[in-house]
Amino acid sequence: FTVNGTLANDLLKEPKEIHTLDGAVLPRNIPVYTVSFTNHADYPETREFIRAVEPKHIILVHGKANKMERMRRSLLADEEERLEALRVAKEEAEAKKKNGQQKQLGQPQQQPHWRWRKNSMLLQQQQEKEKEELAKKKASAPPPLDIFTPENGCTVKIEIKSQKMARIVKKLAEKDPEDGDLISGLVVQRDFEYTILEPSDLQELTSLTSWTVEQNLTVPFHLRDDLLVFFISRLFKVEQLNGGGKKKKARRRKRRGSDGAQEGENG
Repeated sequence: FTVNGTLANDLLKEPKEIHTLDGAVLPRNIPVYTVSFTNHADYPETREFIRAVEPKHIILVHGKANKMERMRRSLLADEEERLEALRVAKEEAEAKKKNGQQKQLGQPQQQPHWRWRKNSMLLQQQQEKEKEELAKKKASAPPPLDIFTPENGCTVKIEIKSQKMARIVKKLAEKDPEDGDLISGLVVQRDFEYTILEPSDLQELTSLTSWTVEQNLTVPFHLRDDLLVFFISRLFKVEQLNGGGKKKKARRRKRRGSDGAQEGENG
């Protein structure tokens, strides 16, 4: 195995000249032989392993692009052949079962010929309809395996479709929710199970503990009060409480009176 861009990979093409790492050009004076060997599983073992595991997605890595593509096509062809053989075997088993039931019933002698022929025509129409439905399903069915062959360093994105369900327990489950109701609670995940519960039920049903965090925001402001009210009113609706203005005026008068008394004493 050789990686693209290396000297060993260039020698496989048997060029007349080779380029060294320091930029020199040297003539090739040696013959090149290729021996294929590997200590990994071969194709039949890889195919049997995939059939035993039955994965939905397969990513082929650490290989040349053309060889990985060839392996991908071979795996898809073998899987389609295997599924087709299983389908044929299932149809043959169902046909044998139907034939056995028909042999047990036999052709009734007392039925008129025209009625027996009508039943045969209906059976034939039903079989043709089943074949058409099977052909439509086969044509619209996705490939049996989703195989990726990325280059080194490339990202592979796999869409995993899974339906997540959560159980509502304790206080939230006391009342059956109706269509359109909003459910508010804590979502607790354990392994692959989800539970929705009230915060007060957290310690009883789980080993988790709940905490209450209170936060007060303090912003220093050294300008006049009316400027502060003006700035806040640009963002929020400000309502002045009753009596707030009278108290501020009384405080200002009191301060002025005390200042005048101090000035009189000093004079």
